[in-house]
Amino acid sequence: MSARRALLGLAAATGAVYAALLWFGVVRLTQEAGGLPPFDVRPLGYDHAAAEAYLAALSEAGQHLRLGPVGALDTAFPIMLGVLLAALLWRLGRPWLAPLPLLYSAADLWENARVRAMIEAGPERVTPAMAEGASAVTQGKYALLVMSLALLWAVWRRR
Repeated sequence: MSARRALLGLAAATGAVYAALLWFGVVRLTQEAGGLPPFDVRPLGYDHAAAEAYLAALSEAGQHLRLGPVGALDTAFPIMLGVLLAALLWRLGRPWLAPLPLLYSAADLWENARVRAMIEAGPERVTPAMAEGASAVTQGKYALLVMSLALLWAVWRRR
């Protein structure tokens, strides 16, 4: 298989996983939390009060959804996206930039672990430190993703 076909296949698979993640991880989880958006889609972060409110509003079905199928999708997606962006940067002749999208992947996985810990703790036991730490990782994840996409765009435009 050629590198181009492999990249196209990875891009298609990443898009499919992202579509499922949007449906289950955003639309369904928002419904299961009375309209409050999940932690993962708050690029500006959140405070302890917002974390408590989301956790209190999240139904038991929403908890199972986030810790089960959404957790699996949200593990696969950042890895796939990070590898795809890194491979594109490599293919465009900038291999030294390829680690940046992989840092995004690591931050997203770290965020997932922190969100899982908050859900498992519940609204009564989530601490300000837990919420602030998870929020900081969420903000960092988005910063790394934006930097990765901006670098890819800049490299692609210079071709």
